[in-house]
Amino acid sequence: MPGAQYYDGKKLNIPISKEAAVELIERWIHQGISSMMACIATQRLSKLNEYERNRVQKCSQAAQDIYEQARCVVRAIDAKPKQMDPTRSIVSRLKTHLRQLLVQLFTLLMEDIITSIF
Repeated sequence: MPGAQYYDGKKLNIPISKEAAVELIERWIHQGISSMMACIATQRLSKLNEYERNRVQKCSQAAQDIYEQARCVVRAIDAKPKQMDPTRSIVSRLKTHLRQLLVQLFTLLMEDIITSIF
């Protein structure tokens, strides 16, 4: 098995220099930050028109590091959202209202259950 000399029975213990360890940790941190920025941008893209969506996607593809990617995400956040469909807006408001009512109902039920237990 390749790497068997680094296995101590419980874990792999690969010797690397401190500089290499720091570079590896930096890489992991940058990948984590990049993933979070990509998540934010993806959520925001659904609210943008096609032109802005393409613009942000091209910017993200051309980004070489997290700083350039951050500029793209800021561009996505600052871009104006597409015009809302009035019907969708009404449906969205109704869903929000229903959620609030369900939360209130759930809270009342939980309070009733708790008071009946004690």
